[in-house]
Amino acid sequence: MVNYFHILGLDEDATLNEIKAAYRELAKQYHPDRNPERWAADRFIEVNAAYMFLSDNERRLSYR
Repeated sequence: MVNYFHILGLDEDATLNEIKAAYRELAKQYHPDRNPERWAADRFIEVNAAYMFLSDNERRLSYR
């Protein structure tokens, strides 16, 4: 099973604000327009998926 908290580098008790901050930082780092490495695009997709899942309050609470 994918650990979305691990992808964003967070503990499982992270707040929504911490999730947003981690996402923004990682999205800047791995965005294909800013990082030319081939693997960066895949990492960007993982980070985006983790944020989309964890930013939904109901999904995040059921995930724990």
